[in-house]
This record gives sequence, C-alpha cells and structure tokens, in this order.
Amino acid sequence: MGRNLQTVAQLAKGSLYTEAQCRWWIFNAERNGLAPAIERAGNRVLIDAEKFADWRRRKDAERHQGGDA
Repeated sequence: MGRNLQTVAQLAKGSLYTEAQCRWWIFNAERNGLAPAIERAGNRVLIDAEKFADWRRRKDAERHQGGDA
C-alpha cells in the first residue's frame, strides 16, 4: 500500500488549516515534531497525510492536557 503524499496546497485544501499555517509548521518541523511526516524532493515539499493527522491529534491532545501546541 502506497503512502498518501500531498503537497502543501493539497493538504490545506482538505483540512481546517491554511497553507500559511501548514508552511509555518513545516518550517519549524524539527522543533515541533512534524519532521517524520515531511518528504523533500528537490524544491518540492510533500507531506505524508496519515503522519500529519497523527501529529495533529498528538498536538491537540497536548493542548487539551495543558501543554503547548
């Protein structure tokens, strides 16, 4: 089964998040834990949609438990 890799625009279109917000998370991926969901191919950035969704669920859970999102 292949991975569901999406461009930033595709990911943002199918979510509640803006492209700018997604790009900020990608820019800070090493600090915020998103790095495992990111694939780079030359200048292109692709995001594994399943890993991104898992990351968002963890961040939302942290926020609800009083941690930083």
